Amino acid sequence: MSISASSVISWVFATLLYKVQELELSLPFETLLLLLNALFTSESLSVLKLDMIIFKVPSLIRLSNLKALHLTVIFPSDESTERFFSGCPVLQDLFLDNCSWQHNKRITLSIPTLRTLTIFYCPSFPEKLLDCVITICAQNLMSFECTSYLIFELVLCNLSSLADACIDVTVLSYEWQEFPQRAIKLLGGIHHVKSLTLWSNTLECLLLEQNPAAFLPTFHNLTHLRIPWCWVCLTTLTNTQLKH
Repeated sequence: MSISASSVISWVFATLLYKVQELELSLPFETLLLLLNALFTSESLSVLKLDMIIFKVPSLIRLSNLKALHLTVIFPSDESTERFFSGCPVLQDLFLDNCSWQHNKRITLSIPTLRTLTIFYCPSFPEKLLDCVITICAQNLMSFECTSYLIFELVLCNLSSLADACIDVTVLSYEWQEFPQRAIKLLGGIHHVKSLTLWSNTLECLLLEQNPAAFLPTFHNLTHLRIPWCWVCLTTLTNTQLKH
């Protein structure tokens, strides 16, 4: 059954009229909804899940009560992507689920209220290696989970409050030398963590670097290290300077 864009818009406006607090909107088709400005200025929404092929960011973003955000979108330009997140002043829980960054080059997201961050990027048909750097600053982040092909470069800064992290990165092509370098930089951003889970895929990626122990950070606060399903040789990493 085909549903018109006007019908979807009417439903969304109806939910906003009744001050809904949680909304899940899935639009996995290319019908563009341009009249959702009211959605992005809602004062009642605290939980929002968006699955949209075309993600148009309006000029005004003011989600003053939004605490949890789950996105599966193709992000637009750098400026509009940064503008969207800056309009979420109390965001605490962010899940980026197979989001596409093909239109981006350099993005900096400063989210001081963020407590949990989950990045999952394992699409069925991965994009080529992207010249895209995403920097996330979140000084109050407590929990971080990343499952990714590292198609884009992820830089984490100022994560001094980080308590636990789980890293599972997979190498798509052994010819791409950027993979181990990106993995090392990712680990460098979480060096304050207290409890760390590294999946074997991550270790295999690190071992592609000629001397990974020379580049790995020192984890001064680490008290728990978990390496599930590890089939790779760990002797190369014995000098990682993990301090318990």
